[in-house]
Amino acid sequence: KMNGNTRALLALAYDFYSLQHCLAPVPQKLLNRLRDEQQFQGARYEIAVAGLVCRSGFEIKWVSRTEKHCEFIGTHKVTGEKAAFEAKSHHRSGVLGQEGDFDSEIAKTKVVDHVREALEQTTEGDLPLVIFDDLNLPLSAGVPFDEKKWFKEVEDHLKKYGFLTGPEYERCSVLMVTNFSWHFHYDIPPESNELVTHFHQRNKYSLRTDTVLQYLDLAAKQYGFVPMLPHEFQQIAKVIERSI
Repeated sequence: KMNGNTRALLALAYDFYSLQHCLAPVPQKLLNRLRDEQQFQGARYEIAVAGLVCRSGFEIKWVSRTEKHCEFIGTHKVTGEKAAFEAKSHHRSGVLGQEGDFDSEIAKTKVVDHVREALEQTTEGDLPLVIFDDLNLPLSAGVPFDEKKWFKEVEDHLKKYGFLTGPEYERCSVLMVTNFSWHFHYDIPPESNELVTHFHQRNKYSLRTDTVLQYLDLAAKQYGFVPMLPHEFQQIAKVIERSI
């Protein structure tokens, strides 16, 4: 039966497969972090972002310099556009190897803090920067998107700090705030993912085509929904056919 942990495991396996298939296997340093309980969350999200970026049509090259750098550089196979990618995620007490107890009432969203960290960390200043930031909060199934508690908090937070208007944030071509948080739930419905995308247009750091934005957005929306193998699809089709 599909539950939160099963979906998380399948998503991780699919990310490894995608990266291997795209000739960008997970680096050893990142594998070591994945095996470390304290560093698991950050490493896991970096792999998630790399996997979905590959599935959106990018060829990626991991960056391994000792000085500050982004996670990887991507070149889109259709448009030829290049971008630097950064992955950030919110640590929560008592969640994914962190000490303490989780309390949703005091859980804060610090998206702009993570944007600033990513801008400082990324030295590839001539490339558009795409930042992914995961909220790591319980899912709110059945609640309309614009009524989700985290959505209003994030929108108010970005507005307060002038993310869409402040020149200091222009290098962030795309900000994708995700909530890939099936690990909070044992039993979850097959609903769409929780995410919101913001982007800066018409400046020298912008991605040139809407196509790339659409590919990234679609890959994130599909994240965790691993395609069926042909024989699995055929089995389900037979069941549906018998029920009609």
